Amino acid sequence: MAPLVRADTSSADIKIAGKNRDIAKFPSTRYQGSKNKIIDWIWDCLSDYSFDSVLDGFGGTGVFSYKAKTEGLRADYNDFLRFNHQVGTAIIENDATRVDHQTVDELFRFDQPAEAYPTTVRDEFEGLYFTDEENEWLDKFRSNIDRIIDEPYKKAIVFAALSQACLVKRPYNLFHRANLNMRTRDVERSFGNKTTWEKPFEKLVRKFIVEYNSAVFANPYDHRAYNRDIISWKSPPETDLVYFDPPYYVRDRSQPVSNYKLYYHFLDGYIDYDNWADKINRSLKTKRLKHSREPWNDPELILDAFHTIFNRFSDRHIALSYNTEAAPLPETVEDTLAEYKRNVTTYRLNHQYALSENDSDEELLIVGSD
Repeated sequence: MAPLVRADTSSADIKIAGKNRDIAKFPSTRYQGSKNKIIDWIWDCLSDYSFDSVLDGFGGTGVFSYKAKTEGLRADYNDFLRFNHQVGTAIIENDATRVDHQTVDELFRFDQPAEAYPTTVRDEFEGLYFTDEENEWLDKFRSNIDRIIDEPYKKAIVFAALSQACLVKRPYNLFHRANLNMRTRDVERSFGNKTTWEKPFEKLVRKFIVEYNSAVFANPYDHRAYNRDIISWKSPPETDLVYFDPPYYVRDRSQPVSNYKLYYHFLDGYIDYDNWADKINRSLKTKRLKHSREPWNDPELILDAFHTIFNRFSDRHIALSYNTEAAPLPETVEDTLAEYKRNVTTYRLNHQYALSENDSDEELLIVGSD
């Protein structure tokens, strides 16, 4: 394995060697649990190991894959959520394609007959997440995406931008509650960004398209973005290192559980628009998608899930982001990893996430190597 490539750059603005020495800038995000603020610490910890290719198993915003790509490594991205997969496609797999100004302007032109536009958001989510006017806009915009854009990387950029626009217009940046009234009622507020909530979708989407366009760059390698369940994935790509950042099952039940299928169901449904209505669980007020039991949020299944992924990827370095408040206990996870890797090292950092109420949390990076 080649040594880890290290560049004298920051994680925010990175000059990429090439004909034009373009500047790549990682897009802003409102994603729960994003490692964007601590990616340099993670990378410093991994400088003790040699690798030139990575698999980002729970890719999320793509910050780990993106960091690896900027450092000149081969980066393969994976996430089981459809909307996250679009992010990985847009800025990890994509190395040259951007959305041009003409296409952007055309996307916001709703000039088709009224009956030509679908109405899934308007029909299913009235009064839940966005206003009636915004629901109608989302339906029309989704139709325009398919009608106007054929190129998959351009479409991925637009989906990634739209997803971020939806998040910044939501209280807590989540879809875990049907709480539109928190945004619309006329009360004095101690939190939230009322100004951002009320910005038109078009203005926000245009802003994020610029950000995702600016994030596109190439390095010497080809990269792939996958949309797989890491537990059942039979033939993952071969890499020198795999990085896991799974949802945390929190021991303290007064704290919110990191349930990403609950947090972001609306965005996943929006990507899979044609099948969305058939997958909605209408027995719940949130109208989340129907889905099977989730091992990462189930105390009876989570340890077996760790065994499965540690065993499957035991042929390479394994790096796991974890937290001192998570279950199983960090010591149990370390012992489990030690069943598959000869050397296990844990790095620690004091770090508190935005929605956490515990200021004693420690972010952990548990690394297994041979």
